[in-house]
Amino acid sequence: MEIKEALQELGYQVSELANEFRAKPIYRDSSNNLSLRVSKSDGQWIDFGTGDYGNFQQLVEKTLGIGDAQKFLEDRPIRIVEVNKVGFMSYLDPIPLNKSYAYWLGRGISQSTQDLFESGIDPGWKLKGRHVFVIKDEDGRIVGFDGRATWKVSGNTPKWKKIGKKSNWVYPLISVEHCIKKKSIIIVESIGDLLSLYECGIKNVLVSFGLTVNTLLLSKIIEINPRNIFIALNNDEDTQSGQKGAVKIQDKLSRFFNKDCVKIKIPPKGDFNEILTSQGKDAILDWYVKV
Repeated sequence: MEIKEALQELGYQVSELANEFRAKPIYRDSSNNLSLRVSKSDGQWIDFGTGDYGNFQQLVEKTLGIGDAQKFLEDRPIRIVEVNKVGFMSYLDPIPLNKSYAYWLGRGISQSTQDLFESGIDPGWKLKGRHVFVIKDEDGRIVGFDGRATWKVSGNTPKWKKIGKKSNWVYPLISVEHCIKKKSIIIVESIGDLLSLYECGIKNVLVSFGLTVNTLLLSKIIEINPRNIFIALNNDEDTQSGQKGAVKIQDKLSRFFNKDCVKIKIPPKGDFNEILTSQGKDAILDWYVKV
């Protein structure tokens, strides 16, 4: 029997993400339909409401009691796949970065804000000359790099160049505690937006690195279980791509949260760093108050 079938026979109403199931923990009082996370491959589970976790047999025992659980599992052999957890992720070696504040100081980002994030200038690797930010997972392993051009780009040269799989990125992890404390999350498009909000003291911010929300980021948002989610992608007046992307993200998140809690609040013009450099902090803080 597959894990999903077993969960349903136990009485769980299951929602599916890419690599996991979500459900209400029916063994205790709870109004959160997403508090229990169960791995699709090996049945490992965690209850984010209590911090309890374990293997699939322990979940069955917690649900039915030890005696009934033994009979349930004997009658229904569960198909468990042994997984090399590291195999799902692509880890990268560190690269030497030269510490520099000049570029972002010129964009209105103070040294104290920059020091919150591991970054520097790539002297000669694949992101040569760019100001590179190091993306790590919860165990401190490098899963990516995102480099901002420090020169005026033209033609097909991108402002931001990424190394690694964005699907493995939740950034920045230091924002998670602020999101939990505020019970709200602001989703922005780039690290430049993140830095600009941090410069204004707004720290409940996570980066989408584009116009979609990857499954790992979605899982982290569900884990945080915020009361409000504000989608603040760039205000692209010509292409409307930020606005269109925000609508798609809203639709995706609304499958897991009340739609009234998921709001589109794009910046009044361009992106947050443009606003910071042209209008100053007060303009961003005015946007934040209205949010």
